[in-house]
Amino acid sequence: MSEYSTGELGKLFNISNRSIQFYDKKDLLKPAYIKDNNYRVYTEKEVEKLKIILILKNMDISLKDIKELLQNDKDMKSMVLLQSWIYSIILTKRSLL
Repeated sequence: MSEYSTGELGKLFNISNRSIQFYDKKDLLKPAYIKDNNYRVYTEKEVEKLKIILILKNMDISLKDIKELLQNDKDMKSMVLLQSWIYSIILTKRSLL
């Protein structure tokens, strides 16, 4: 299983470390675990969750609503289905432009 530090996760998504820390503070994205040196470690599960957060954010959904969606949807299979549904909406919107 791949593991990512806050910096590596930020680079992967081209977002700042501060954004990731902000999502943590808002209880949107928690690390899989924290090392003894207080480094946060993220796994593929958190990567998938961050993808969903960023997609929903780009669709102008508020962070409050995103948090509610994620809290009501703990099952990863459902999260993947949600992600697929979001991608289909984006593709549909693009084809209408």
